[in-house]
Amino acid sequence: IYGEALPICEDPFTVFDHYMNVCVPATLIQFVDQENEPNMKIIYGFLLPVLSVIVLLSNGVVILVLNEQKT
Repeated sequence: IYGEALPICEDPFTVFDHYMNVCVPATLIQFVDQENEPNMKIIYGFLLPVLSVIVLLSNGVVILVLNEQKT
């Protein structure tokens, strides 16, 4: 519910959950586990390891070039 007034829950012990768009008991509100979502699996399972390898290789090349220039 973007751009609209925040819904007010009738029960004082509930809060509005924007993820589910319903009022839920305040004791149940928690962060949604997003580690198993496909985009997170792609980022953490593929992109970050590939980027890490690229950084390691490029840093190795820079170190080799600097060592060659020094000698």
